[in-house]
Amino acid sequence: MAEPSAGNQPMGRRIGPLGGMVLMTGTVVGISVFVLPGELIGVAGPSITLALALTAIPMVFSILALLQLGGAMPVAGGQYVYPSRLVSPFWGFVSLCAIIPAIWSTLLFTAVGFAEFTRFFVDIHAGILATGVLLAFLVLNLSGVRLVTGIQFAMVCGIFLGALAFILPGAGQVDLGNYSPLMPAGVGPFLLAIVSLYIPFQGYSMIVELGEELKDPVKNIPRVLAIGMALAVLLSIGLVGVFAGLDSWRDLAEFGGGGIAEAAGRFLPPVVGAAVAGAAILGALTTVNSLIISYSRTLMRASRDQVLSSKLAELHPRTNVPHRAIAVLVVPPMVAAAFTPDVVLLTTFLGMIILYGNVVTAFALWNLPKRFPEHYQHSMYRLPMPLLKTAAIVSAAIAVLLWLVVLAGSPGVFAAVCAVLAAGAVGYFLRRRALLRHGVDLSDRLRHLHSHETRGASADSPPEPLPNGPTAQGAH
Repeated sequence: MAEPSAGNQPMGRRIGPLGGMVLMTGTVVGISVFVLPGELIGVAGPSITLALALTAIPMVFSILALLQLGGAMPVAGGQYVYPSRLVSPFWGFVSLCAIIPAIWSTLLFTAVGFAEFTRFFVDIHAGILATGVLLAFLVLNLSGVRLVTGIQFAMVCGIFLGALAFILPGAGQVDLGNYSPLMPAGVGPFLLAIVSLYIPFQGYSMIVELGEELKDPVKNIPRVLAIGMALAVLLSIGLVGVFAGLDSWRDLAEFGGGGIAEAAGRFLPPVVGAAVAGAAILGALTTVNSLIISYSRTLMRASRDQVLSSKLAELHPRTNVPHRAIAVLVVPPMVAAAFTPDVVLLTTFLGMIILYGNVVTAFALWNLPKRFPEHYQHSMYRLPMPLLKTAAIVSAAIAVLLWLVVLAGSPGVFAAVCAVLAAGAVGYFLRRRALLRHGVDLSDRLRHLHSHETRGASADSPPEPLPNGPTAQGAH
């Protein structure tokens, strides 16, 4: 195999709007929306349908923020770049430290979900299946983004067909009496269900991680977000709403994580149960695929700033992908796949990391017109200032409120997230001190965009070299 290329060149615009949409939609309508309803209905009852619908409220404000930020600053690794450039270098570093364990956990959860539904067809040890799927997509993503995007398109089509095979005939079997009592265990489990079900909708944020590879990102990021999320929300609510109405919540709870497929097999023709299980398997595969594609670019982008080792920014000369970053992202959960986590606790942890990210993104949105006025003024999708401020305030307020819900209902998870953020804070000061000894000021480096990311620069123009680092940064 050829040796990796040196340097940290931009990756080039290779993903069109359709490719971006299937990558994002495959993450949103992924394994979570098939697994979580069966796990949560025994805790929150049929209120899971209402909980899923209510997640649309914080989601709308988060999407508004990403529409504005993604259209104004289409960069690789947006969820790391936005807080570091628009809030402070400290919060950018902490955000990165929160993202990495969250993605490891998501990949692990998704691989275990894949194993759960695959055993609907074949009886193989879940740990072997989970490890196998992560290894397969590690190899696939090392092969190049065009091949990955093409495979993703075929899988997303399969997800939609399998989900519709359940929703359309299942709607005629729904008994409204099964929705009563709506909250058999009270309001607390219902609120925690909102946090857990917030996970399936978070795939939309991956589109801002691909800004450097998306064709005409200023126009296409808003388009992909708007159209892709509308389709994903309708399909997800249809799946959960039909599932909760097919039988009493106590009986549905017995199915566990494979609940939707099991319910389809019991109340609908057997072929429908197989179709749903197949769609869930494809949902796991698309989620794994999208996460590897998008967040390996986050690690790559951080390494260009010397936040991480510069080796992670190198692109393979043949496939032009950040191969080392991909390996760092996939290998740890692949090794840990033999252990099956509690999916409710795991998704609550992930939800809290996402809510933290929403708060930081809200501050980034608030600061955008002041910190990078030219990017804001020339964004195709430009929120009027009153709406921008409202979206930032409401998004942060809802995230803090949901954090308090988790603190009340699951203090152990809350403590775990706080420990991750505290470790990130310590890591920032240690890394900054280490780089200062080599003449690199990390806090200054994280205040500026790179030369090829400044307004009007070509996406394929090479970054200018710095004396003490891997990339140039425009003092914009």
